[in-house]
Parts: sequence; C-alpha cells; structure tokens
Amino acid sequence: QRIVDIERAYFEGAARALQAEVQRPQSQQQGNQPSDLPDAKRLSEYLTTLLETPVRVAKIDTVSLGFSKATFMLDVVADTSVPASLVIRMDRANSFLGTTVLDEYPILRALHANGVSVPQPYGLESTGRVLGQPFMVVGRVQGRGLGSHFNFPPPNERLCTTMATALAKI
Repeated sequence: QRIVDIERAYFEGAARALQAEVQRPQSQQQGNQPSDLPDAKRLSEYLTTLLETPVRVAKIDTVSLGFSKATFMLDVVADTSVPASLVIRMDRANSFLGTTVLDEYPILRALHANGVSVPQPYGLESTGRVLGQPFMVVGRVQGRGLGSHFNFPPPNERLCTTMATALAKI
C-alpha cells in the first residue's frame, strides 16, 4: 500500500505541475519555447572557464520536457580535450519533487569514479548566476530506455548481467 501511495502522490504532483504549466501565459512557460534556451554566449564563457580551454556553444537543443529538471544538448566547438557534445541538466524554479542537481552531482561523480556507467561529470554551477538556476554539465552518452515501471522489457540475460554488474559497483 505504501508504494501505491507514493506513486499516487508522485503522479498527482506531476498532474498539478503540468496543469500549472498549461495555465501560465505562453510567454512565461519554461523549457518548451526557443526563448527559454540557455544563453549560448554565457554558456560558452562558463564552459571556457570550467574546462580551461576556449569553448564555443554552437547549438542548443531541448531534449527533455521533464517536470523537475530541464535538459539541454549542447554542440560545442573546442579542442580535442572537450567532447563535441555536452549535456546541461538544470533545476527548474518550480519543481514539485524537491530534487536538485546540487544533490545529484556528487552522487554522479562518485558513481563515475567507481566505474559505474554514467555520464562523465564535468562541473556543477551551484549559484544559479550563469543561467538563473543551478545546473550540472555532463558528457553525452548514447542509450535508450528499456521498458518502464508500467511496461517491463522481455527477459534479457545480457541486460540482467549488465545491471547486476552495475549494482555490484554501486
């Protein structure tokens, strides 16, 4: 029963957040409009400082319409020490989950340092001064979701071995 209550609270919160987003004037909606993309010049300056080499953000795409975080894919131009694609995961001002990249980033760093297959963490901007909210910069990894908590994937021995290995590292 407790799990059902937790899920119900989550989905009710998601529904309230979606309803609040839909009811706001379009000019104030976050994460869905081109004007809501992060400023490429400010990001370029931040990444240049963070990565200690000149970086120019050439393209920014919104890749998630999640309620708790905004996710942006960056195509960057820099020397070979910097990947050509980086990801920004940024807190939203009105997240109903109460989660923050400030808590997620140290965990991601620890997982990566211990060989768990997670994106390479590059930095955490904790003040919100660059883009208005705290965000983290990570590498891009290719992948896709396999099922969900509503739709389990078919049995897959290789996937189970991969997951067991990752859990052992964690």
